[in-house]
Amino acid sequence: MSVVYDIKKVKLFNNIKIDISILEELIRSGMYAITLRNVTPWHFIALTQRDFFKTVKLTVPIVACNQYIVILGDTECEPNLEFLKNDLAFSTYNIIIRAKELGLDSFFTYCFHIHEEHRLIHDFLKLPKNIIVYGIIAVGYAKEKGELEIKYFPDKMHINSW
Repeated sequence: MSVVYDIKKVKLFNNIKIDISILEELIRSGMYAITLRNVTPWHFIALTQRDFFKTVKLTVPIVACNQYIVILGDTECEPNLEFLKNDLAFSTYNIIIRAKELGLDSFFTYCFHIHEEHRLIHDFLKLPKNIIVYGIIAVGYAKEKGELEIKYFPDKMHINSW
């Protein structure tokens, strides 16, 4: 079965650290994402401290984990925000799929339009003005494995017309 069918939202991670080389591999996979205008508007920060975001008081759900990848976008490289969001979404999904291929689990938190969270993370990470925070991926080994969800609905697929 393809790993795509096995991706589940994880909210509780084991306290097992992942080697930095694996985080580098995940980020590398994010850099292989397609882009809408053949630019590479992404940057990434690998965070390797458990509960890193407890020091930043966020209201978005950031799960406790030993390692995170922060997905960042460069508005100078891609000034069109709609294109930038799409490019970062492609990159994010590559990372999530690669994590699953490597036997890891992940939890993605979207931060792009949550202005207060965006400002707090931006300031905490000391990011330049042209860099936006798209989202945060917690990566690790799930404490609990959920049941496989059936998400295929034949009535949602149409061929040649509605």
